[in-house]
Amino acid sequence: MSFISRVECSSLQTEGELVLLFLADILMLSGANLAIVVGNAQPDLVRWLEERLHDKEPSPLQGVPRLLRAKQKEAYGILEGLETFGYK
Repeated sequence: MSFISRVECSSLQTEGELVLLFLADILMLSGANLAIVVGNAQPDLVRWLEERLHDKEPSPLQGVPRLLRAKQKEAYGILEGLETFGYK
């Protein structure tokens, strides 16, 4: 499996390539890490998340789902997710 670094993801965002950005988002959300999808996420990303919400992927935190769909948009959605994951 290949890994996309933060620098590569930033450059993908500036190119405006939605397909590449979507793939980068999927790669970042896949795996055993905690993941937050904000309230104003792209529809394809939301669909991807909804297809996986009921998967039994292990979470790094006991009793907390690995994937979270925040209600808030943008940075507020990230803050909502971090609080849900226990970061205050």
